[in-house]
Amino acid sequence: MRNFKKQFSPEVKLKLKNQLSQDEKKEALDILYAEGERDLRRLDEILGGPLTTFTMWAEMLDMPVSKLRYHIYRDHLRKKSKENYQNKFKKKNIELLKIERPKLGFSISLPADWKISFDSSYAEKSHVKIKELIKAHQNDIRNPIKPIFLQKDLPHQESESKSDLDWKEIGLFQSNPADTNDEILVEVSKLKLSRATTSLELYNSDKLPYQYIFHANRPPNDKKIDGMEAITYFFVFNPGEGINTSEWPKYYNVYLTKEDIGWIISCSCKAKDFPDNKITFEAIAESFLLLTILG
Repeated sequence: MRNFKKQFSPEVKLKLKNQLSQDEKKEALDILYAEGERDLRRLDEILGGPLTTFTMWAEMLDMPVSKLRYHIYRDHLRKKSKENYQNKFKKKNIELLKIERPKLGFSISLPADWKISFDSSYAEKSHVKIKELIKAHQNDIRNPIKPIFLQKDLPHQESESKSDLDWKEIGLFQSNPADTNDEILVEVSKLKLSRATTSLELYNSDKLPYQYIFHANRPPNDKKIDGMEAITYFFVFNPGEGINTSEWPKYYNVYLTKEDIGWIISCSCKAKDFPDNKITFEAIAESFLLLTILG
């Protein structure tokens, strides 16, 4: 990816603007407006090769960097915008049922055909489908559930963060589809933090070192869940095994904090299956609500 941010002195800007002939500039603009990133190779040839940056290109073509970026990536940006628009309606059409975990202090909504595979707020455990659990709660019946781990826990690694933040897990909830062998898992970890902090610091303290990450992406911090800042983080964990990367686990983590209590919502499946599960994962995470427990 070329750099968009570098700024140039007035002398360098003038030199860049005079670097192209009028014919070369016209040809480059014609390719940019007609093809965008589909013909980056030809733009490279005209504008100076792979060592040039997009900021340099913008100066040569006498246009804002934002405009250059749009024309290069417009097909991708339009596709992404369309997907986001469609996903809003897909999320609305996902059938989720709300369950409450009073001892853990939250509620969350899950697909009706999923089961709870672990809930540390219960002393005895056994499989309970979400639909059955809803019915049981309506009848005021306590349903014990049994822990089952469909996916290996990530090895605990020391974070690269220099933060002094520490915590201990005081609650764990897990759920996964009832009638499938796919490695799909949703976890909610409740944490007692060593001090009040932000969701961003919790994320920075929890993330694995880069050598354990095959690919990662953290979207902008503009999401709130139940009024709390939500830091979202996608990553593919590198198990260091000689298997196809599509079989490696991909995670969608959401970090939340309120004073000295933190929550990590972790949704995972095989990387190859993630596109089919992403919308469901996001809908589950966004349904998270804190409960007001009356004394």
